[in-house]
Amino acid sequence: MGQQIDESYSGTELLAVGEQALANYNAWIVRQFVRYFRRSDTTGPAVLDFGAGIGTLSVIFERDSGVRPTAVELDANQQTTLRRRNIET
Repeated sequence: MGQQIDESYSGTELLAVGEQALANYNAWIVRQFVRYFRRSDTTGPAVLDFGAGIGTLSVIFERDSGVRPTAVELDANQQTTLRRRNIET
């Protein structure tokens, strides 16, 4: 029988630290998307945050655009954090 492999992401704590340490960079990244999003000719606002981690960029995007992204994240611990932050998954 095969050995059980732990597939959980071990960098969750680093994402939380990076959220604070990289606040200006994260805000800049999101501004680039918000600017494009506002100019685009979409039929309705829809944003997918794929590989959302703990939702750092989703939170900023919603704050800056008023549009709540849907987050996709495979790691169960990070999914828990997303739900705790009221981010749709």
